[in-house]
Amino acid sequence: MKDHVLVIDDDFNTIELIKKVFTHKDYDLDIVYNDKDGLMQVVNNNYAYYFINLSLNGLYLIDLIKNIKSNPRIVVIASNIQFETEKKIRSRGITYLLVKPFEIKEIKDLILDVKGKNV
Repeated sequence: MKDHVLVIDDDFNTIELIKKVFTHKDYDLDIVYNDKDGLMQVVNNNYAYYFINLSLNGLYLIDLIKNIKSNPRIVVIASNIQFETEKKIRSRGITYLLVKPFEIKEIKDLILDVKGKNV
């Protein structure tokens, strides 16, 4: 059974990097480029992993995370983050904070750590 992955990000380079990791037979990857489409995906689907850019305009990240069902792995992507913001999002149950710039290896290590699955 394939794991479903949702990426909510408007940064082409980040999306391409994540695609390189998850363009694999064990994953189905959905990509949306804004928070509104992201919320629709979150409300209508269940995913094993969520990669969400912290800096998307509009919908507040905490509200988006509140709508995520089940027991997912939530990865928040950030370029720059203040301690209070990090504390607040971590209290909502994110799995990992991925700070830009990052490498493919960091995403692979994250998946191995969380799931114990080879990517």
